[in-house]
Amino acid sequence: DRLSCDHTGFAFSPDESYALCANTARGTIARLDLRTNNCESSKYTGFRRVKGVAIAPSGHFALVSDLDGRRIGHIDLASGAVSFPYGDCFEQPFSVCFAPSGEFALFS
Repeated sequence: DRLSCDHTGFAFSPDESYALCANTARGTIARLDLRTNNCESSKYTGFRRVKGVAIAPSGHFALVSDLDGRRIGHIDLASGAVSFPYGDCFEQPFSVCFAPSGEFALFS
Protein backbone atom coordinates (compact mmCIF):
# COMPACT_ATOMS: atom_id res chain seq x y z
CA ASP A 1 0.00 0.00 0.00
CA ARG A 2 1.15 3.56 -0.54
CA LEU A 3 1.07 6.58 1.67
CA SER A 4 -1.53 8.90 0.20
CA CYS A 5 -4.09 11.51 1.17
CA ASP A 6 -3.63 14.02 3.93
CA HIS A 7 -0.74 13.02 6.20
CA THR A 8 -0.12 15.63 8.86
CA GLY A 9 2.09 13.98 11.45
CA PHE A 10 4.96 11.52 11.44
CA ALA A 11 6.90 9.78 14.20
CA PHE A 12 9.91 7.49 14.01
CA SER A 13 10.29 4.46 16.24
CA PRO A 14 13.23 4.64 18.67
CA ASP A 15 15.16 2.07 16.63
CA GLU A 16 14.21 3.81 13.35
CA SER A 17 12.77 0.58 11.91
CA TYR A 18 9.31 2.04 11.25
CA ALA A 19 7.36 5.28 11.26
CA LEU A 20 3.77 6.10 12.15
CA CYS A 21 1.91 8.53 9.91
CA ALA A 22 -1.27 10.41 10.86
CA ASN A 23 -3.78 10.45 8.01
CA THR A 24 -6.23 13.27 8.69
CA ALA A 25 -8.54 12.49 5.77
CA ARG A 26 -9.07 8.85 6.78
CA GLY A 27 -8.82 9.26 10.54
CA THR A 28 -6.22 6.50 10.72
CA ILE A 29 -2.59 5.94 11.65
CA ALA A 30 -0.47 4.19 9.04
CA ARG A 31 2.61 2.11 9.85
CA LEU A 32 5.50 2.31 7.40
CA ASP A 33 8.20 -0.35 7.72
CA LEU A 34 11.36 1.56 6.84
CA ARG A 35 13.36 -1.59 6.13
CA THR A 36 10.94 -3.16 3.64
CA ASN A 37 8.99 -0.03 2.55
CA ASN A 38 5.76 -1.91 3.34
CA CYS A 39 2.94 0.41 4.37
CA GLU A 40 -0.14 -0.63 6.32
CA SER A 41 -2.25 2.44 5.55
CA SER A 42 -5.02 1.76 8.09
CA LYS A 43 -3.03 -0.08 10.77
CA TYR A 44 -4.64 1.82 13.67
CA THR A 45 -8.24 3.05 13.48
CA GLY A 46 -10.95 4.55 15.68
CA PHE A 47 -10.04 8.19 15.30
CA ARG A 48 -12.07 11.01 13.76
CA ARG A 49 -9.47 13.44 12.38
CA VAL A 50 -5.93 12.80 13.50
CA LYS A 51 -3.28 15.47 13.36
CA GLY A 52 -0.27 14.45 15.41
CA VAL A 53 1.38 11.25 16.53
CA ALA A 54 4.35 10.61 18.81
CA ILE A 55 6.01 7.35 19.82
CA ALA A 56 7.19 7.10 23.42
CA PRO A 57 10.99 6.84 23.77
CA SER A 58 10.44 3.33 25.21
CA GLY A 59 8.78 2.29 21.94
CA HIS A 60 5.94 0.63 23.86
CA PHE A 61 3.15 3.02 22.95
CA ALA A 62 2.19 6.05 20.89
CA LEU A 63 -0.07 9.00 21.60
CA VAL A 64 -2.32 10.47 18.91
CA SER A 65 -4.03 13.86 18.82
CA ASP A 66 -7.57 13.31 17.55
CA LEU A 67 -8.57 16.85 16.59
CA ASP A 68 -12.31 16.43 15.95
CA GLY A 69 -12.65 13.75 18.60
CA ARG A 70 -11.29 16.25 21.15
CA ARG A 71 -9.31 13.45 22.72
CA ILE A 72 -5.92 11.78 22.94
CA GLY A 73 -5.59 8.26 21.62
CA HIS A 74 -3.25 5.68 23.11
CA ILE A 75 -1.85 2.92 20.86
CA ASP A 76 -0.28 -0.12 22.49
CA LEU A 77 2.36 -0.88 19.87
CA ALA A 78 2.84 -4.50 20.97
CA SER A 79 -0.83 -5.49 20.74
CA GLY A 80 -2.11 -2.84 18.32
CA ALA A 81 -4.92 -1.90 20.71
CA VAL A 82 -6.27 1.65 20.43
CA SER A 83 -7.85 3.24 23.49
CA PHE A 84 -8.84 6.67 24.77
CA PRO A 85 -7.99 6.53 28.50
CA TYR A 86 -7.64 10.29 28.95
CA GLY A 87 -11.29 11.13 28.30
CA ASP A 88 -12.67 14.15 26.48
CA CYS A 89 -10.40 16.67 28.17
CA PHE A 90 -8.65 18.40 25.28
CA GLU A 91 -9.95 21.24 23.12
CA GLN A 92 -8.96 20.11 19.63
CA PRO A 93 -5.44 18.74 20.25
CA PHE A 94 -3.21 19.30 17.24
CA SER A 95 0.32 18.10 17.86
CA VAL A 96 2.04 15.92 20.43
CA CYS A 97 5.64 15.31 21.46
CA PHE A 98 7.40 13.41 24.23
CA ALA A 99 10.15 14.70 26.47
CA PRO A 100 13.39 12.82 25.66
CA SER A 101 13.12 11.04 29.02
CA GLY A 102 9.61 9.85 28.16
CA GLU A 103 8.33 11.04 31.53
CA PHE A 104 5.72 13.33 29.98
CA ALA A 105 4.21 14.49 26.71
CA LEU A 106 3.01 17.92 25.60
CA PHE A 107 0.07 18.72 23.34
CA SER A 108 -0.75 21.89 21.43
